[in-house]
Amino acid sequence: MVVEEPKLFDFSMVRELLKRIESPVKYFKYYKVGDTKVLEGYSIDTGEYKSYKKLNLIQNTVAFISFVGVLFLLYILNEYVLHLENVISLALYVWFSLGFAITFGSLIDFIAFPNTYDNIEGYGKL
Repeated sequence: MVVEEPKLFDFSMVRELLKRIESPVKYFKYYKVGDTKVLEGYSIDTGEYKSYKKLNLIQNTVAFISFVGVLFLLYILNEYVLHLENVISLALYVWFSLGFAITFGSLIDFIAFPNTYDNIEGYGKL
């Protein structure tokens, strides 16, 4: 199925729609090819859904561990080296630390998994 008006299409409706029409489709994905968005369904397990979900879980885990690791290192830096006690300095340091940790976690995710499933906008299972 090709979606002509992607702005009017809501991916969350697909599961309910397929159940109502009693479709044999068990797995479906919504992806982009050029300027066209395509909704594709499978009635057999190709292993692609499990691979996508597994990689997505690994990406989120790596990003989270990177985020927490940077926050922990910046906490240790303040606790044992900087000793910031001024409220304004501490607030700026915490703000900088959160921004840096989020940026670093995202960059690690981007560098470790480049262009992986970047054209898939949604994947589902009935």
